[in-house]
Amino acid sequence: MSTIVVPVYPSQLDAFKEKADRLADKLKQSINIKVSKFKRYEYLARGIGHVKGHDRLIENAKRIAQADKLEPLMLFSDPVICNQIGTVFKFNYSQDIAREVQEICKDLGTHEAIMSNTTSHLLLSDDMSFYATEEYKKLHQQATGGYGVNENVNIDRSEAPTDMNPYRKLLVLGLNELIDQEKISLDYKSTQDNSSGHVKATIAGHDSIIIWNDVGHGELRFNVWWKYVHSKHPQANLTGSNREDFNGDMPLSNPKNYKNFVGVTCGAWLERQQGCHIQGKGNTHILGKYTRKGELALLKALPNPKANGYEIEGRFYF
Repeated sequence: MSTIVVPVYPSQLDAFKEKADRLADKLKQSINIKVSKFKRYEYLARGIGHVKGHDRLIENAKRIAQADKLEPLMLFSDPVICNQIGTVFKFNYSQDIAREVQEICKDLGTHEAIMSNTTSHLLLSDDMSFYATEEYKKLHQQATGGYGVNENVNIDRSEAPTDMNPYRKLLVLGLNELIDQEKISLDYKSTQDNSSGHVKATIAGHDSIIIWNDVGHGELRFNVWWKYVHSKHPQANLTGSNREDFNGDMPLSNPKNYKNFVGVTCGAWLERQQGCHIQGKGNTHILGKYTRKGELALLKALPNPKANGYEIEGRFYF
């Protein structure tokens, strides 16, 4: 399975160390394992995809400084990244410690999402009861000063509109293409699967890229880049880690350049073990969204595609 790399920008380097320190402190409190300063930074760097360690992460941050948008560093909100971090600890300690690290990462991810005032898939679970817990209220109070906490959480479970969410249309068309090209199987036990990769395809009349990664437990993470023009990608022909490798939710470039070479990007999780469906409903749990001006109207105008052997919506699994 390919490793997902989380870029860390110069403005986020202090936050990276703070997150590594917090993870190490939690681990010591939980099972009394002390991780040195050097190792905690090294392990977290490798866990978020910088396989050559913390020093190389800092070097890479300097290289991409021009793309720094001064945004919060989000590491623990993504279950794939949590699993990658756990795997690093497994190699250096044990499977039991790796499981504990993954649980700690999950808890830190909840806090991370609230404190950065973002909408995370951790907080958009089909089990909306999380919003009524004391944990949520406490975190929300820390983030907002106590305003806006609703003691009585009312969940709108009305039926979705007849017309499909425009991003789901694109996801269904992309997933159908992977199935038609026999790159993946809806049977997660099948030997047909390639664990990860990307293909070029024509979707709704336009050149596109479809990327997929097997993340284990019967799940696939996949992304569609619609109206993609590789020749106009500013990092198409660079070398090393700066060259587009089709391995992330979104292209490896400053987002301000996207309008020049891609129309829409989006992604999702395909569940294959507990029924076969694209996780989430409507606009929820859609990853890596970017939409160039004017493209959303074109997606909305597309007819609803038929899914090739799976459901277009379904339960989200953390």
